[in-house]
Parts: sequence; structure tokens; C-alpha cells
Amino acid sequence: MSKLVTQKRLFHKTILLHVDEMWLKGNNKRLYYKVLRNNIEIALQQNQISSFHLRLENERFYLDIKEEIKINIFEVLSKICGLNRIIEGYEIEQDFDFLLEKIFEVLPKDLTMYNTFAIRAKRSNKTFSTKSNEIQNIIGGKVLEKYPHFKVKLSKPSFKITIHVLNKKILFYYKYYLAPGGLPVGSSGKMVTMLSGGIDSPVASFLMAKRGIRQDFIFFYAYPYVGEEVKQKLITLGEKLKSYHPYAKLHIIPFGTIQKLISNSVEKSYRTIAFRHFMLKVSEIFCRYYRYSGIITGDALGQVASQTLYNLEILLSSTSYIVLRPLIGFNKIEIVDLAKKINCFETSIIPHDDACALFAPKKPVLNPNRDYWQTYTNEYKFENELQQAFSEREIIDLNKNIFEN
Repeated sequence: MSKLVTQKRLFHKTILLHVDEMWLKGNNKRLYYKVLRNNIEIALQQNQISSFHLRLENERFYLDIKEEIKINIFEVLSKICGLNRIIEGYEIEQDFDFLLEKIFEVLPKDLTMYNTFAIRAKRSNKTFSTKSNEIQNIIGGKVLEKYPHFKVKLSKPSFKITIHVLNKKILFYYKYYLAPGGLPVGSSGKMVTMLSGGIDSPVASFLMAKRGIRQDFIFFYAYPYVGEEVKQKLITLGEKLKSYHPYAKLHIIPFGTIQKLISNSVEKSYRTIAFRHFMLKVSEIFCRYYRYSGIITGDALGQVASQTLYNLEILLSSTSYIVLRPLIGFNKIEIVDLAKKINCFETSIIPHDDACALFAPKKPVLNPNRDYWQTYTNEYKFENELQQAFSEREIIDLNKNIFEN
């Protein structure tokens, strides 16, 4: 006697990754999707996830993880620039009764923390017999039966179930997480970010990552005028930022000797902008060596003495490379809010020795004399010292934790 074989019905958990701006890219779209796919795969591999399937359907990525994981995968994915939303969803075959059964199987038993709800249904497959409004009404009625405390609220409900009837299957979900949006890192070129121990530069780095800029970080380490704890703080900041930067390295430049030379060669009131000038010169060496396109800084107009309009203007001549200042029009509260969002604020405010402050004048120049500045920068170049400092840099691969010299 033959055995009755029961065919397994389609129903499984999946992660739906909504992209952000790629739909604007026309014929170049394929390149952006390729970069984003690579970044997603790198993020998974860096978190020891090796068994997964990533597929692209209708300009969305679907991620199926085929192993048990111990990390919060949604926290990892929500740091990937170019993604807009991360959806914890379920794929199911096109059977309305089966859909009803499985929705209530996966919903949490306790939903008392929510008081309003809505059902959103979209039917891309018009041959599916149950129309969108019927799906919403039937499932909504069942929800009210099971959770009588709920009230229907179509605009901004506290709990929402979304159902998409696609061509060959149904996707439904009730949980999603926001991602940074923007463009995938690496799709807009490569630059170096001047990373300090403060609040601003990590935020500037994050904003340019959202615009698709692949970055390395450069930190000017003023040993012996500052201690080892300053370097460790910068490594910690780099570790915080690495989730947004799949390739980033931190380059620690020995700068104490050069700062002393600068202090002894320039008028006291010009010391701060002179430090900035020579930091930009080292960053320029970096760009030439690695063939990067430019430099990112955390400057905000008028925030400190070196960031007056006149000082920023005079520093334009410090490098022939483009210098991007994404925070230029931000106020401090806005910057602090972003620093908290990317989890860098608490590290940034840890007190540390600052050689710039040690050598800083009591009255820094706000509107420099152009003739004096031109004479100074023509006479003092420190080219050999800058090149030596760059050559002696320590390189920390933030994503592999490999230390090099």
C-alpha cells in the first residue's frame, strides 16, 4: 500500500532589505546594487555569519540565514548605508486561509503595550481572488477578536501588519528597523577623514558614508605631549564607526615633534591654523599615496577660532585636494544628536590630553593677515618631517583588528 505524501507548504522567515536612493540611478543602478550587495555580504562575514542566501527581487534584497546566530542581525544590518528599512518578514504561498493561520501563529501573544492597530494590504498580483480591502477587513476583524483592547487607527497606529500579495507568493510582516539610507559605501569614491577625539569628526564621517564615500581615518598623535590613552580613545572611536565602514583603517600619525616645530616657528596667535595647515598637508600625502580623492573634516562654521570664515578660507590653499565639510552649517545640538545616534557621543566626551590646546594661544587669530601667512607658508614647509611622519604611521585595520607598521 502506497504512503500518502504530504507536500511541504511554502512558509519561512526572511529578512527584506529595502534600498534607499538606487531607484534614482537609471542605467547605473546595477553598479550601486553590486556595491551594496558586497557591503551586506562583508557585514555578515565580519559577524561570523557564513551560511546565508542573499537574493535580489524587484529591486529589493531578501536575506535568508541558514544557521543559528547569536548576534542581533537587525542591529548589524541597520548600520549599512544604502539601506532604508530592514524588515523581519515571512514568505508564504498564495493561499488566504493559510495566510490567516500563519499570521496568528507568529504574532506575539502579548500585545497589550500597543493600543491602536491597522492592516495594510497591497495586491500586486491582481489574479489573487481576495482583494486588498477584503484582506484588510477580514484580518482586521480577526485581530479585534483576538485582541479586544485594540482600536483601529489608520494613520500612525502603534501596531501595524503589512501584507504584500506578490506574483508567486505573499509577504507579510509587523516588525521593521530603520537604516541610514543614502548610498552604499564605496559607490561615490574614496576619501580620508581627519578624525579627532571630539564629537564632530565622527559625525562628519558618518554623513559622508551615507553619501557613498569609502573612508580611511587619519589621527594626529601628539606623543609625547599626550599619553597612550588618547590613542586608545581614537581606536575606540574607530571601532564605533567601523559598522558604517566595511573597509576602514585608522592611520595614526606621530605628530608631536612637528607640533613643537610649528609652535617655535609661527607667531603664537597663528599656531592653531598652522597646526591645521600641516595636518592638511599630511592628509594630502595620504591622498596621493592611496589615490584618494579628497579630505573630510568636522569643521562647523564659527564653532571654534580655527573655523571662522576667514581661517577656513585661508586654509583652502593648504591642499589642492577637495576638502568636504559636511557639518559646516550645523549647530552643536544637531551634531550632538547625531553623535548619540551613531553611538559615538559617550566615547567622544571622555576627557583626554590635547596637544593643540597645550600649544594654543590665549588669543588665536580670527582674521589672519594674508601677507604674513603667505610668507610663513612659503618659508616653512617641513616637507621631510611630514613625509617621515606619514612613513612612520601605525595602521590599524578596524574590521580585522590587524596591527601593522
